[in-house]
Parts: sequence; structure tokens; C-alpha cells
Amino acid sequence: MVLEIIDNGRLQVSFQQYGRHEGFHKNIVIGVVEEPLVSKCLFSGYLNVNRPMNQKARDASIESLVGLF
Repeated sequence: MVLEIIDNGRLQVSFQQYGRHEGFHKNIVIGVVEEPLVSKCLFSGYLNVNRPMNQKARDASIESLVGLF
């Protein structure tokens, strides 16, 4: 499952379907959350310094952000 912030702060939820003989297919969009506040709250929870929702996800996010600079 992939959570991605897209244009105007909207949150897109998608996944990659796997077929035994075909391998991975392209991303299939499940839906889009239109309210930007939802994506802000979700990602700020993952990046919270004091009590992150998921330490591994937080560390990976920080590494990705640092790699942009």
C-alpha cells in the first residue's frame, strides 16, 4: 500500500497488485482523500520527534528528505 501526497495536499491511496505469472502491475488507485488536513496530520504523526507512529517509517522518511538536498 502506498500513501502519497499529491497536488494541493490531497492524499492518494494505491497499491501494486501482484500476479503469479505477470509480476507486479502498475499502481492501482484505491481512492483520494480530498481534505489536505488529513495528509498533514497523518504524515506529521509519522515524523513526530517525541512519539513517532512508526520509527522505521520515520527514519526512512528522514533519509529520503535528506537525500533531496
